[in-house]
Amino acid sequence: RLLWQKVEVKMKQRRVEGLSERLRECLLSCPLSPTEIEKQYGINHSHISRYTSDVMIPSVYTLSVLAKICGVSTDYLIYGKGAKYEQV
Repeated sequence: RLLWQKVEVKMKQRRVEGLSERLRECLLSCPLSPTEIEKQYGINHSHISRYTSDVMIPSVYTLSVLAKICGVSTDYLIYGKGAKYEQV
């Protein structure tokens, strides 16, 4: 838990370079629309738009939920490194 808090503080202190682009790319290939994500997971669809346009930074929890929905790793979304897709 402490590690997640440190990552979240670091993300809020500065914009994570490339996060919005990687998130947008992953959401485009996601099987659910932003409205469906809102209905099923409670993540406001207008916030998703703000995340992908680099207006807002998602919380670590939200980022982990979006990563799981899209089948990508959080490391890929945050850092742009590592395996893009989770191993099943």
